[in-house]
Amino acid sequence: MFYNRRLPIGEAVAVTTAPPFTSAYHNGATIMKKSPWHSIKQDVHHNNTECNTGNNIETENKREGTGGKPLCSECAKLS
Repeated sequence: MFYNRRLPIGEAVAVTTAPPFTSAYHNGATIMKKSPWHSIKQDVHHNNTECNTGNNIETENKREGTGGKPLCSECAKLS
């Protein structure tokens, strides 16, 4: 889990995992990407938090990772 907090000077912190989100810029807008996810009921995977299709996956059908599926065309356009 990634936490963003201020630490006193001299306090050491070890980060063992990457933050779940990365940001990119596209036409002046910040695009948020996260670790890929897919639905067991779709033939594509998603990696962009702005993807309507990816955001509408029901919790019980959502899985982490690509599932070996190609990237969603909406996510690709947003990247």
